[in-house]
Parts: sequence; structure tokens; C-alpha cells
Amino acid sequence: MGLGKSKIPTPLPGQMLMFVGEKDFDDYYASLENSIKIIEQQKVEIDMRTTDLIISLGAENLWEISPDSELIVKMILAILSASGKGDLQNVANLSESAPYIVLIPKSTSKKVAEVVGKFCSLMNTVNDLPEKLVDCSISQDDINYSEHIQQNITKRTIDSKYTMKDKLEAVKIVNENKKIINTVPRDCVEMLKISSNLPDQVRKVFKELSISPYMEILHQRGVQAAAENLTAPKEIVKKFWPIV
Repeated sequence: MGLGKSKIPTPLPGQMLMFVGEKDFDDYYASLENSIKIIEQQKVEIDMRTTDLIISLGAENLWEISPDSELIVKMILAILSASGKGDLQNVANLSESAPYIVLIPKSTSKKVAEVVGKFCSLMNTVNDLPEKLVDCSISQDDINYSEHIQQNITKRTIDSKYTMKDKLEAVKIVNENKKIINTVPRDCVEMLKISSNLPDQVRKVFKELSISPYMEILHQRGVQAAAENLTAPKEIVKKFWPIV
């Protein structure tokens, strides 16, 4: 079976695509590493910022049942309306571009400002996605070469006299790398959809709640919340979800 030092290189910290010890294959994987990391980092950041916002609203269970971005935006506006005693414009200005909500200084509680801050952080991250993903490129040729490696790794490890343990490890690495590589184009498309769809949803809600009857409903919810001394975002979400 053979003993001695493994031909499988030890991965570096944070390495996404593992190496198999064959230079041409490993050079190919190394050339894709940056693209893989970019998309993974953006996925994690979007997920993290979305989660932070949902938690700040106390809407974890509601989001799990109905993951509706428009409802989240409506609840944020209801919270702002409550801070303004029915008049959202007393506490914030709405914009057609990121970050979409700009608080009037010292117009809300710290908890409300925290919710808006988390919303703005998410929207700024989403707004920056197209620029961040410019360098995230996996071509069809890249995918085809990954398939080529998968078809040839067993013969290559035999020719290079790998131990059985290393052969099995190399095949496992190639299969895992192929799965990762194949998901990148789909993930990029999904991220770009988010960068387009989420701002559109925000603008849609802004427009909807600026006309009758939704404008009056938002005002009434704000007045009611203020009258009942509901000031914490989580209290308002619990009371009024879904607002309209």
C-alpha cells in the first residue's frame, strides 16, 4: 500500500478549494479561489445582516413562517410612524436610493435607531453587490475543466503512485471542489437578483404607503402605538404584524 509523506497538500487557513498534489489541477483550483471566496463572503454577509435585522425586530418566528421582505419594510415604517406619533416625516426621510431611510438626528429611541441602522447596513450591502461580484467569474470552460479533472483524477493518482489513502482523498477533494465550482454561477445570479429585487421591493412599499388607503393605515397604526405607549420595535411588531 505504501507509507510515507502524503502527496495531498495541507490546506491553508480559509482555503475554499483543496489541492490534490497535481500541479496543473492545483493551479486551476488556485485560479478560481478568489471568485469562490467573493461569492461566499457576500452570501454570508447578506445572511448575517438580514438575520441581525430580523432579530432586532423580534420577528424571527414570523420571518420563518413568512419570509416577506415587503412586510419587514412595512413594519419598520410602522415603527417610525409610532416614533413620530403617527407622522413618519417627523423622524425620518425616505429616499429612492441606498440606504433608503435617513433618520432625523435625535428623533427616535436608541432601539429604533438600531433597527434602522441594521436595515441601512443590509441595503448598503445589497447595493454594493454588483460591484463586488464583478470579479466573481466562473466560465463554462472552468466548469468543463472541473469535469475533466473528475474524469481523470483516478488515473492521474495511479500514474503518480499515490497511496490508496491519498487516492481516495484526492477523489473526494475533486468531487467536493466540483460541487463548489458548479454552484458559483447560480449563486452569482441569485445575488444579483437580490441586488435588483430588494431595492425594488423597498421602493414599492414606500410608494404604496404614500397613497390611500395605506397612508391612513400607517398613520393610524403610529397613533395607536403612541397612545398605547408602544415604543420598542419588538412591541410594535408583535402588535401590528402584518400591518396591512
